[in-house]
Amino acid sequence: MTHSQKVTVGHRSDSEDIVTVAERREREREIRRTHILDAAQRVFYAQGFELATMDQVAEEAQLGKGTLYNYFRTKEDLLTGVTERHLKRMVAKYDRHAELASDGLDLVGRMLLAYAEHMSRPINHLKMAMSLWVHGPPPDLEGGTVAMMQQNIAHMIGLYRQAIERGQADGSIRADLEAVPLCMKLWSCVNGALLLKLQISSGAPPPQVRAMAPTVEDTVELLLDAIRCRDGAAPACTEQAATKPARDEEPGASEAS
Repeated sequence: MTHSQKVTVGHRSDSEDIVTVAERREREREIRRTHILDAAQRVFYAQGFELATMDQVAEEAQLGKGTLYNYFRTKEDLLTGVTERHLKRMVAKYDRHAELASDGLDLVGRMLLAYAEHMSRPINHLKMAMSLWVHGPPPDLEGGTVAMMQQNIAHMIGLYRQAIERGQADGSIRADLEAVPLCMKLWSCVNGALLLKLQISSGAPPPQVRAMAPTVEDTVELLLDAIRCRDGAAPACTEQAATKPARDEEPGASEAS
């Protein structure tokens, strides 16, 4: 091998070096961003969003305030990041359950239980979420963040609707139930069970109430029983689903055609 050949072997172009450096910096930036969001989440859980400050997040992350502000301008931006990450993790869980579920009813049950588990671990996450739901977004929360949170809720409802419609198509869920209102009812009931769980964890209800309080699992079982097609009635449910007018169809359109 000649000297010129030795020089050529293993040589990297300047453009390749630039790409490698850029990729490494992007990875490092993403790692630090995740570290900051983890710290912000811990502060939000401990202090509540309203009382949390950027100084506390910087201290928890062991970063200078200047570095923190390079990634997030306000604590509202931090809340947006925490919420978006939460949704992505929740959707990933739903996707896994969609592959494992035997039918639509089973999927709805899996989704409700996964949601309850995700929301209540740790319990301080549930406390922060319930505070935002009960009292509404903080008045100084930027419009873009509020819109993002509303979009997240709409996206979650859409996933539940798909699961319900799958069950109505395969005959496991009653076809006489409107999917979107049913989504809201199921979600509201589970949130009510989670709120009761939060109150019990704080020791608020008296012992006799705590002893009779249904668990989230009990609540989900009751909900599934209420929307289930009865044993032996699946063909009738499927037939009802097939003859049910589409949501966008005008009343009487089927008769007119």
